[in-house]
Amino acid sequence: MRLPTDDSQCGIKGFNKKGADVFLDTKIDRFLFDLEFIKLASKRKLNVQIAEVELKPNIVFSKVSFKILFRESLNFLKVLFRK
Repeated sequence: MRLPTDDSQCGIKGFNKKGADVFLDTKIDRFLFDLEFIKLASKRKLNVQIAEVELKPNIVFSKVSFKILFRESLNFLKVLFRK
């Protein structure tokens, strides 16, 4: 997708007024909203900076149901082909 990062789900997102305007243009209202936001910000040539983060020890990830994976796959396609 030619984004400035390979991890859109981890970490904190912070933005100024221009970033807020991009955020308000997102359509995805589930897990992949950050991917859509980063894609739109990148397309609009906004400055995207990466911050390194570390996962705390002993964190256990929850399981994701097939239903959620399917829905997010559809959302991924929406983000991928959004102009």
